[in-house]
Amino acid sequence: FEVYINEKLIKARSDFKELLQQTKLITYKTYSQIKEHPGQLKEIEDLLTNDKSFIVLECMPDERRQILLDYIKMLDSIGPPPPPTATESTKRK
Repeated sequence: FEVYINEKLIKARSDFKELLQQTKLITYKTYSQIKEHPGQLKEIEDLLTNDKSFIVLECMPDERRQILLDYIKMLDSIGPPPPPTATESTKRK
């Protein structure tokens, strides 16, 4: 039973992280916005409350918030994505 619960927990965390990656509201700028306006984090959480992967982690709100903050900090450390023109184009013949 413990193995089953542990697998479900790992799946729930993974699903939540996937949800964060799909959320357009969260960008590399989000961390600085949260520092300026702490209410911004609450707005993001309110937006996510309708998703199943957010609800599944309802029993662990502190860990869920930590995953969210870790993701936001990671995006901040990576910085802006490179512009689409920065990729090397194929040579025409």
